[in-house]
Amino acid sequence: MKHRTVGHAHHQPAQDATATTGHGNKGWIVVFSGLGLNLALGVLYTWSVFAKQMTESLELGGWGLTKTEASLPYMLAIGVFALMMVPAGRLQDRLGPRVAAMAGAVLTGAGMLVSSLAGPGNMLPVLVGFGLMAGSGSWPVRASAWATRRQRPRPSNGSRRKRRA
Repeated sequence: MKHRTVGHAHHQPAQDATATTGHGNKGWIVVFSGLGLNLALGVLYTWSVFAKQMTESLELGGWGLTKTEASLPYMLAIGVFALMMVPAGRLQDRLGPRVAAMAGAVLTGAGMLVSSLAGPGNMLPVLVGFGLMAGSGSWPVRASAWATRRQRPRPSNGSRRKRRA
C-alpha cells in the first residue's frame, strides 16, 4: 500500500473511495431496486397481454373465456388498488416510503407467482394472485413514488406556525 504525505511529517495510507464513503455497491442496489419498482408499477398495464391468451379458444391453446370473464382479475385488481390507497398512505407514513415500496414489490411479485399456477378451468390463482395480491401490491409503489417527490423537511416543534383564530 502506498503512503502519501499530508502536512509536514504526517503519513497516512491512501484509501480507496469505497473505504471512505462506506457505500460500496450501493449504486447497483438502487438501480436494481428502481428496476423492480418500475416492474411492479407496470404490472397492471400488462393485463391485456394475459387477457388475450385467456380469450383464445381451447383448441388454440387458450382458456376459452369470454372477454368479461377474462377481465374479472383486472377489475378485482383495480378495485383492490383503489380500496388500499388510504390504508397504504397511513402505512407509509408509519414505516416510510422505502419499507412500503419494498412490501408492495414483494406482494406484487408473489401475486404474479401465484397467478402462474392458473390455467384453463382454474381461474382462482389468477384472481387471488393478480386480482388481490398484485392489486394490493401496486399501491405502496405508486404512493412511495409520489411521496418521495413531495417530501419536505418538517419543522421542529418550536418553529411551527400557530393557527390564527
